[in-house]
Amino acid sequence: MNAPHTPGPWRVVVNCNDYEVRPYLIYAGEVHVASIERDDEERCESNAALIRTAPAVLEALRLARSMLPDRPAHDPERSKLDIIDRAIEEATEGA
Repeated sequence: MNAPHTPGPWRVVVNCNDYEVRPYLIYAGEVHVASIERDDEERCESNAALIRTAPAVLEALRLARSMLPDRPAHDPERSKLDIIDRAIEEATEGA
């Protein structure tokens, strides 16, 4: 898979139908990106917010990483950079 993610901004549309299995729908423009199935209401809202902000979070991580110098493997601060690198890699895996 070499396609980039759907560009943001993403938005959440709340489906108010009491019978709807997927009450939270995430869109990028008119493109349906994701759905969140009915669960605990607060958890659904939190998950929807996290998914909605994913493009902005990825961009912030890339910007932060570009501003941080590399550190040698034995440097104790290296583990913090590894966390950022892993998050970017996981978010763009296959892209």
